[in-house]
Amino acid sequence: MAEGRIAGGRGVTDERDAVVNAAFSRGLLVLGAGKNSVRFSPPLILTREQAEAMLDAIPVALDGRQPTREELATEVARITRISGLDDKLKGGFGDLLKPAAFRGDLCFAPSDGRNVRFARPDQWLGEWEPVGVDEAAREVTRRYLSAYGPANREALARWFGMPSPALAGRWLKGLGDEAAAVEVDGEELVVRRGVHAIVDPRRRRVGKLCGHELPGAPGAVRG
Repeated sequence: MAEGRIAGGRGVTDERDAVVNAAFSRGLLVLGAGKNSVRFSPPLILTREQAEAMLDAIPVALDGRQPTREELATEVARITRISGLDDKLKGGFGDLLKPAAFRGDLCFAPSDGRNVRFARPDQWLGEWEPVGVDEAAREVTRRYLSAYGPANREALARWFGMPSPALAGRWLKGLGDEAAAVEVDGEELVVRRGVHAIVDPRRRRVGKLCGHELPGAPGAVRG
């Protein structure tokens, strides 16, 4: 993983975010790190056939086990016999594991110290009912806004690893009346109703609503 720094000074975070957004619009995924750093991950290139073999192997490698990431990578590489796949699975931000999670074949198990472990959802959770794609997208968006809102479609797309902010925009619109648009420092962002509060209706400042009126914000208005 490579790291680059942006010169310090006022507005450096805005400059960093502008670099991240510009890179994302050109198909390069870059993550912010601190106030003035960005991180790059080298491309993880697989053929379609290799990717399909890897996805088929992951639930097999997890059967009856809760391996660490390194153990899972080693076992998947052994099953598929794809040279170098173990290093690709161990590196980066776990990008190659995300499709397996999206398919319902992988989830987190209790960690082993600092090492994360994985499990098969059908074995870890017991009986569970698959959720439709649209409802799953709405629930993910609800949880994202609850944890990280206010946010825009670009932020949601980066967090989820979407290829285009347009899809993230559709997810945000899919919440309907559950979400509301607010202006923060001149930028239009989205909040989740009932989770955030408009602290100052005149300036449309937004704060977290924790089940009670915000300290120092009498008359806070729910978003």
